[in-house]
Amino acid sequence: MHLQGGVNRYFVFMTLSAFVMGLFHKGLIVYMFFLVGILMFFSLKPSTGLFKVKKMRLIFCLIMPFTIVALVISSQLSISGLGALSSFINFEGAEFAANYRAHSVEARATYGVELNLSSLFSFFKSSVVLYVYYLFSPFPWQIRNAMDLYAVFESLMRFVLLYYSVKQWLSAKGDQRQLQGLMIILFLSMSFLWALGTTNYGTAIRHHMLTWWILVVLGVPSFMDALKHIFFIVYHRKHSSPVSLINVSNFDK
Repeated sequence: MHLQGGVNRYFVFMTLSAFVMGLFHKGLIVYMFFLVGILMFFSLKPSTGLFKVKKMRLIFCLIMPFTIVALVISSQLSISGLGALSSFINFEGAEFAANYRAHSVEARATYGVELNLSSLFSFFKSSVVLYVYYLFSPFPWQIRNAMDLYAVFESLMRFVLLYYSVKQWLSAKGDQRQLQGLMIILFLSMSFLWALGTTNYGTAIRHHMLTWWILVVLGVPSFMDALKHIFFIVYHRKHSSPVSLINVSNFDK
């Protein structure tokens, strides 16, 4: 879409895909507007000069007023499933998420973290805590049975791949750095959206399926390189003399 520029068939398919995505979940109704916006503003190469504006950004600015009007009108309609959209338009998204969490069914895997709206600081603090629990719960002290062991292993792999995804992005250059930065933004934004409405790690495992691919694409290559490096060092320590170990150490440096 960005390589061709302007309104092209890729832009049409992107917007249609985002719209269809929004039909299947209350939270995704809101997220589809964020997704279209960020993909239109994304750039492989940033614009230079005062009056050089990307076509996609110009189009976004032109259609934004009509989009806002359509959102306001749709939020007032009595259509089932538009509750999240209506709350978002009325700046009540946090209240919607807090009420949704408060009325969730208690389960064995519930991690008991609430969204605190008493103050801005409390909201920020509780959001960070529930996001950490969403990403990495259950923790070792929450293990109760064999299923929890699987969940702990999955959380550990998510932590490892997230670390190597960020590492891969920091070491990337040019277009690759731009693309990988976009993928990390998509991962963080989508996972945070699901975190707001998820109260137990059993449900979180299912929701993580939507974002696992990003961590796999970004994190696995760097992770495999790290494993190869570790196995290389271990192998040479077992099969090499002290002099060879010194040479290997100098080679690594």
